[in-house]
Amino acid sequence: MSEAYDDGLSALRQGAQSLIAHNALALASTGPAAGAASPSAARQWWNLPAKIAAGRRIANEELQKYPTHNDAGDAMRHAEWSQRMAKEIGPIFSRLAGLEHEGQNIVDSVDQNIGRFVDPEAYAGRPVAGVGQTIAESGMDLRNNAAGIRAARDGSPIDPAGLKVAPGPSPY
Repeated sequence: MSEAYDDGLSALRQGAQSLIAHNALALASTGPAAGAASPSAARQWWNLPAKIAAGRRIANEELQKYPTHNDAGDAMRHAEWSQRMAKEIGPIFSRLAGLEHEGQNIVDSVDQNIGRFVDPEAYAGRPVAGVGQTIAESGMDLRNNAAGIRAARDGSPIDPAGLKVAPGPSPY
C-alpha cells in the first residue's frame, strides 16, 4: 500500500512539475506582456500565460478597429473581442476575461469616486466623466460579450442588430 501511494504521489508530482515547466516556458517565450502566444498553447486549458497573452493581443487589435466608446463601434468591439477569444482560447476563459474587465472598471470607478469624497484635493482638476463606468454600462458590455461568445459557439457572424449600443439608466 505504501509503495503504491508513493508511486501515485510521484506521478502527481511529475505531472505538476511538467505543467509548471510548460507554463514557465510559455511565459518566457511568449509572455503576456509581449501579447503573443501560439494558438496551440492558448487552447491548453491550464496555460494561463498563453491565454492572457492571446486575450491582450485580441483586445489591442479590436481597440485599433473600434476606438470609440458607448456606441455601435464599442458594442462590436466587445462582441468581436469575446468571439475571437472564445474561438482562440475557449469560451470559458472568454467569459471570465470579460467579467474581470468589467469588474475592474466598476472597482476603479468606485475607488475614484470614494477618493473624491475622502480627499477632494487629490482629485481636483480631474474630469468626473472620466472616472470609470456605471453598472449599467458594464451590463451593456457583458451583454455584447455574451453575443460574441454565442456567435463563436454557433459558428455564426455577430448580428449587429442584437447588440446594445448605449447603456440604459443605472439601477443605482
